[in-house]
Amino acid sequence: PKLLLGVFTNTQARMNSVILTFFINMWVKTYMSDNDEAYNRAMMLSGIANVVGMISAVLVGFIFENAKSTTLLLINNLLVVIGYTMLLFIDEKNNLIILAFSLSSFGFYGLVTLGYVILNKNVGHAARGAVMGVNTWGWAVGILVLTKLGGYLFINVSVLSPFMMCAVMSLLVSVVLIIPSF
Repeated sequence: PKLLLGVFTNTQARMNSVILTFFINMWVKTYMSDNDEAYNRAMMLSGIANVVGMISAVLVGFIFENAKSTTLLLINNLLVVIGYTMLLFIDEKNNLIILAFSLSSFGFYGLVTLGYVILNKNVGHAARGAVMGVNTWGWAVGILVLTKLGGYLFINVSVLSPFMMCAVMSLLVSVVLIIPSF
């Protein structure tokens, strides 16, 4: 179960990285008619989110040594849920959008760090290559699912669909983490 959790955590993290590199740009463009203004706003949001994420990766790495991994996973998943859910209540031009992307980015960069740590702590030396291969496969699946299904839903349902896909996944993982036997 711990290995599966580590692989799934890294898959979630890769799905979230598609949000920062692709869907923020598309989302902002739907609200702004000026291409240059939309590009600049999207790059600013993505840049802030990545800086917050870099801080998160270091902090989560240090905190991991003194905290339970499932607790940290729960906290980071809930940050992703809160950040993306905030998008339902604010529009792109509201400055709370910076907080929304900062929370979700802090959470998902924490997931990247935690996914690797969980795998490294629970895999014997002889199996690391195989587990990392499965882990990389999970990344690819996450990227494909979010770009294909998320893109389809973005166009046909709501521009927030890819964000909500990541929020729902993090919510489901949070529910699993709350189960005492895990």
